[in-house]
Amino acid sequence: MRKKLIYLSAIILLFFIGASIYIKLSAQQKQTGLTVTPSNIELLVKPGDIITKEINVANFTGANVNINVNRRNFTAQGEEGQVNLTTNEDSYSLASWITVTPEKDSIVNNTSQKFTITIKIPNNAEPGGHFGSVVFGTTADKKNLNQTGAVLSQEIASLILIKIAGKVEEDAVLESFKTPKWFYELGPVPFEARVKNDSTVHIKPEGTITVTGMLFGQKLTGQVEQRNILPGAIRKIPGMLNNKLLIGKYTASISLVYGAQNNAPLVAQTTFWAFPVRYALAALVILVLLFVMRKRLYKAFKVILIGK
Repeated sequence: MRKKLIYLSAIILLFFIGASIYIKLSAQQKQTGLTVTPSNIELLVKPGDIITKEINVANFTGANVNINVNRRNFTAQGEEGQVNLTTNEDSYSLASWITVTPEKDSIVNNTSQKFTITIKIPNNAEPGGHFGSVVFGTTADKKNLNQTGAVLSQEIASLILIKIAGKVEEDAVLESFKTPKWFYELGPVPFEARVKNDSTVHIKPEGTITVTGMLFGQKLTGQVEQRNILPGAIRKIPGMLNNKLLIGKYTASISLVYGAQNNAPLVAQTTFWAFPVRYALAALVILVLLFVMRKRLYKAFKVILIGK
């Protein structure tokens, strides 16, 4: 009877532990605010094309909201991928070619609404890149707010990047390639490349990082994340070598390719050192102890093996 009670208590305990973990994970994954899908739309088009796409807007604000739709152009801001939404027009503008249906709507809490966008490319549009966005602004439906609730106005955008087919300029410069530190005890090792886009279209460089060690001719491969870079902008592109155990001096070489015109790859090198100091110290301590206690260990093994 006692064993059954112990087993039952263990099962109940495991159940409550599992339930608490599930509730915690569910709370962490719960969406809040307004979400838009897709957040980015990339298109290759021709002059005269008419493109239709759907954007889904979901409402997790906690209240019913009214939606107002606006169109904006955007430009790069900083080197981390931020954008500046603007009504200014330039040679890369796209907003004036976009229409959205509906332009106003209401979305009940925990539901979503589809919006249809139509992009009409002018017949005389020149080859190159154009960049715009559809911005969804919210205001709370006051009739559905409870006495304790409040919903702040917010905006969320879906970015649209298009390339008009034809002869375009594709050129880029690798401004720098480095790793944040010169010494690492253990991996992974992060890298950062800064690429300037001198093209008339946005580019998305891709490639690899090859890391060569001075010991045993070790050769490792790291991954580079793909990021869109707008014309005239510089953007930081992260990379990572995921290997943990590294010893000695390493040379990291990056090679990035971009565009559709067989451009020469962007290449650069950087160096760093690595050594697992704490692991080495622990091994050294163990070796010293074994050396100091070698006679006692020998006698102990002799007794175990021989019996004397």
